[in-house]
Amino acid sequence: MSLHLQDLPSGGLLEAEVDYEGLIKVDIILRHRGASLVSRERLPSAHYLVTIRKD
Repeated sequence: MSLHLQDLPSGGLLEAEVDYEGLIKVDIILRHRGASLVSRERLPSAHYLVTIRKD
């Protein structure tokens, strides 16, 4: 099952693991989609675990 930002209710959270390029893309997308980055954690794999909240 795949969950998309548009499927979340207002205030809903989405967690994803992304690489550095994905992190940049997430930042750009959030600016235009009514959402915000709640947390960003660098993982040992050099990926990032991001938590996004829909506004």
